[in-house]
Amino acid sequence: MHEMTISMGTIEKVKRFVDIVSNYREQINLVDGNYVVNAKSIMSIFSMDLTAPILLKVDASEQRFKEIRNDLKEYAA
Repeated sequence: MHEMTISMGTIEKVKRFVDIVSNYREQINLVDGNYVVNAKSIMSIFSMDLTAPILLKVDASEQRFKEIRNDLKEYAA
């Protein structure tokens, strides 16, 4: 399991984020304390506090995580 902290302050950034992660088959979750949501679900993401950084967890190989992290570099917190 790989992790990175991300930030998504606007609705447009959330939509773009979901478009990006939906292209991957890997399990990708967002974690805020004990609250875990599927990162590919825009409705789930909108139930989170988007004003603070969020932990992204990816169940993938090291190489695949590097690809995902590169695609999400604009979201790195």
